[in-house]
Amino acid sequence: AGLSLYGVNSSVTDSRIRLLGCYGISVSGGDYTSLTPGRILVARNVISEFALFSRTYLPGINFNGVGNRYVGNTIRNGPHAAMVGFCTE
Repeated sequence: AGLSLYGVNSSVTDSRIRLLGCYGISVSGGDYTSLTPGRILVARNVISEFALFSRTYLPGINFNGVGNRYVGNTIRNGPHAAMVGFCTE
């Protein structure tokens, strides 16, 4: 597995994440009921060669939550989707 960010006020920026058996980055932050933002930032990362062992439904970025940002990431050389998830903004 890759990197997991949960809760609020977290970030991963300017990183190279590669050669992963499953997903690259998984994000879950914020509260749907109160619409409180998670304020998780995933920015300017290079994610490549992911989902090497389990090849479907394990994207470069898996996301869900409220009020999180995904900016300027490069996702390449994966066998399935670059990003999968759901969110409320």
